[in-house]
Parts: sequence; structure tokens; C-alpha cells
Amino acid sequence: KQRFSTVFGEQEVSLEQMTEGGRQVLVDTVFGQTYVGIPRDLPVVVQSQAYFGEIRTPDGKEINFGEGRFESLQGLSEPAVTLHLHVVFGSIQVQWL
Repeated sequence: KQRFSTVFGEQEVSLEQMTEGGRQVLVDTVFGQTYVGIPRDLPVVVQSQAYFGEIRTPDGKEINFGEGRFESLQGLSEPAVTLHLHVVFGSIQVQWL
């Protein structure tokens, strides 16, 4: 597992070097802003939880309160990277690299 936390600030997280699936990445943001870049060819599942915040996924959907899910599973033969996003009074934007 990899964990990234942003509290009262801004952070950029890139999954560009992640080449194998089956891994867990946790991103927590509180009173801050986090940008997460994912390669287009990386199979990824994004599980989001937002409370008084905002999470935007690469398909343009926005979660402001509650839970959401995004899947990019082009390489079905490979296990996906699971990206767990949690935001409180902040924002997380997931975008293609």
C-alpha cells in the first residue's frame, strides 16, 4: 500500500511509475487540494468518499458528498490498481496523464 496525505496544502501525486496492478493507493485530503495523475493504459478502480469536499474523476463526474466509483479496466487480464480517495473540506482531482 502507498499512502499520500494532504492537510492544509496542495500536492501532486503521479501513478506514472506504477506498472503493475493489484496494488492499493490511499489518498487523504483535509482542507487541501490533491491532483492525482494516472496513465491511460493502467487498469484502475477509483473508490471515492467525499464529505464537504469535491472529488473529480477522469470521466468528468463529481462527487461532493457520499461515495462514488470509477473503473478504467482496459487491460482485463491484469489486476487493477485500487485508488481509495477520502476528502473532507477539500478537493481531489483525478486526471489522465
